[in-house]
Amino acid sequence: MEALGAKEIKAYHDTAANFAKKEIKPDALEYDRFPFADFNRTVVDKLSANEFLAPTLPEALGGAGAGMRVLGAMLEEIAKEDASMAVLILIQSMSYHILAELGTEDMMKRWNILPEKGNPDLLSLPIYSDPEDLPDTIIAVKTKEGYSLKGAITYLPCLPVAKAAIIPARIEGADNRALFIVETDRKGMAISEPIVSLGFRGCPHADLTLDQVVVPEASLLGGEKGEAAFGVIAEKYRGPVSAIALGIIKGACQTAKNYAKERYQGGKQIIEHHMVRKMLSDMVAWIDVISSAAEHACQLSDNKKDPRSRSKLLSIQTIVTSAVTRATTDGVQVLGGYGYMHEYGQEKRMRDAKQLQAVFGSMPLKEMRVIDRDLSTN
Repeated sequence: MEALGAKEIKAYHDTAANFAKKEIKPDALEYDRFPFADFNRTVVDKLSANEFLAPTLPEALGGAGAGMRVLGAMLEEIAKEDASMAVLILIQSMSYHILAELGTEDMMKRWNILPEKGNPDLLSLPIYSDPEDLPDTIIAVKTKEGYSLKGAITYLPCLPVAKAAIIPARIEGADNRALFIVETDRKGMAISEPIVSLGFRGCPHADLTLDQVVVPEASLLGGEKGEAAFGVIAEKYRGPVSAIALGIIKGACQTAKNYAKERYQGGKQIIEHHMVRKMLSDMVAWIDVISSAAEHACQLSDNKKDPRSRSKLLSIQTIVTSAVTRATTDGVQVLGGYGYMHEYGQEKRMRDAKQLQAVFGSMPLKEMRVIDRDLSTN
């Protein structure tokens, strides 16, 4: 797909916003009660039918061949209403991006994220791991049949509803990690009960244990050095992560402003109280800053010419996700005690914002990576 202008990007914003308001917003809080409520399979089918789940897939594979600016536009609008669905889209887009770059043609034919009749093949991916240092808690032993996998990996998003998982494993006798795609119903695969996570509850999480799971050699993605390829692909998705953060804070700010205009205290609207205005002012200012940062990050993700794009993308993700946790806390405070009630949506956004910080590694780790990359180039 050729580079898109502002008009085309706005069209993606509008399409995603209309979909999110109509299909996601009405039941977002109810599905956020998972595992004590159902997984929203209906919306996932509609996301697939409308080609939201993998817009970055090449057109030859059924996708739109779009870049990260398009994905970022979609995720921002969807995250305004429900960050869980935005993260689910992020995971599917990145998973199928990995398959398209590292897998085989037969593999792409087998797994279908955009089926015409719904029920897409969802995949699980360790997005909370540091892309440069994937976990080595699973060992892969070469066998006549392919590989035998043994070990465990914790807290995988989408796992309870996924058809397969892309997981890292250390090849026996080597230090590097390889990537495997493994069907969740293979013999020896054990998925835990769904985890009640801090945020993104509408995107189910679980732990995975493998006990001598035999997979064919074709399940190996990118050879026995898949970790490096995973890191390169993950860097491109830091921009869309920042777009999710922007969507969360925009939703929180709108809810806070609406509440502050409608409620009265001391004979006047609470939006007229100085401290309330101060919190709203901070949120609006952060939106202005994060809007520019997220847009720039998505442009960097699409731009292969900037030699410092990796460092800039990491810095933007780190700063933006940190800011959103503070802003959503103010969003709760504007509503007073109601802000902590599930029915108002603000506490959900606060939890989602905090969990977003963990994408691609813990916050302290990412902060150390920022200075490490700076020192390596200066």
